Amino acid sequence: MIENGLVAVDPAMKRVVKDAERLAAFSTTTVLIEGETGTGKEVLAHHIHTVSPRGNGPFVVLDCSTIPEALLESELFGHEKGAYTGAISSQCGIIEEAKGGTLFLDEVSVLGEKAQSVLMRFIDTHEIHRVGNGALIQIDVRVIAATNQNLSAIVASGTFRRDLYHRLLVAHLWIPPLNERPGDIRPLLEHYLHYWANYHQISHLKITSEAMSELENYSWPGNIRELRNATEWFVIQVNGGVLDKALVHAFILGPEFQRIFCRASTYGGLLRDRQFLMQFVQTWSHTNGHVTNTAKKLGISKGSASRYSRALGLCDSVDGISRSS
Repeated sequence: MIENGLVAVDPAMKRVVKDAERLAAFSTTTVLIEGETGTGKEVLAHHIHTVSPRGNGPFVVLDCSTIPEALLESELFGHEKGAYTGAISSQCGIIEEAKGGTLFLDEVSVLGEKAQSVLMRFIDTHEIHRVGNGALIQIDVRVIAATNQNLSAIVASGTFRRDLYHRLLVAHLWIPPLNERPGDIRPLLEHYLHYWANYHQISHLKITSEAMSELENYSWPGNIRELRNATEWFVIQVNGGVLDKALVHAFILGPEFQRIFCRASTYGGLLRDRQFLMQFVQTWSHTNGHVTNTAKKLGISKGSASRYSRALGLCDSVDGISRSS
């Protein structure tokens, strides 16, 4: 299943989506979504909204970590003209914007004590009044909250209200990290490689089986967000060419390899061969900067190994010393 940017091919994620779609039909039920950063909590929330009876209404997102607590009531409920210094006109709040649809509260675990009280009051009554005006307004909206933290542990620590926690926890969904849903990695890669090629209006790249295997076996600690960013980098680097194992390794090694690659580009010979460069850097790392062992493993002379390591600046990356024996 690939729909609305939501990928669920792996059985673990299929179960999550099945539960989400079952909940979608109960369009007034509050839902709490938990999962690591980058697992796709907002995408799942939007999918619940889209397939629910509220699908034609607005889907409004509030990142709770970006709103200072002093401004939260105004952001949520809106304000009337003159309610405070700088309020030069009346303005509806985020909750009113979501009327008839879904309000998605991301990173709800960071809310302070006052904000928690304000939110709990709204969930209980579904009534608001704009700051500076006592008139109550009834708002029909579904609340979906999300956090990358273990909210029950935060409740136990005393920093999150237990009563609010139970109001949010009417229905609960947990999204597994990407390394626990490996069946989704390939379709996600294919989806985003296609997406970024279209976005940047360049030719679609080809990917070798070895490169795909490396990407499927990578742990993806940043989850889908990391994969999404990686695929854009691949598309830009290859620009209609071939995504090979060497470029995948460059991504996995990260910025350090990028610096090494830039240095290598100023030299000729083997250092201009990306595959050899990748092998050299990996072997150097595996031998802990041992020149003789690196040379033996790669089938090159000790002098060449020493010269390459100096050219790439690797002598300073392992205890500051190149070991020759």
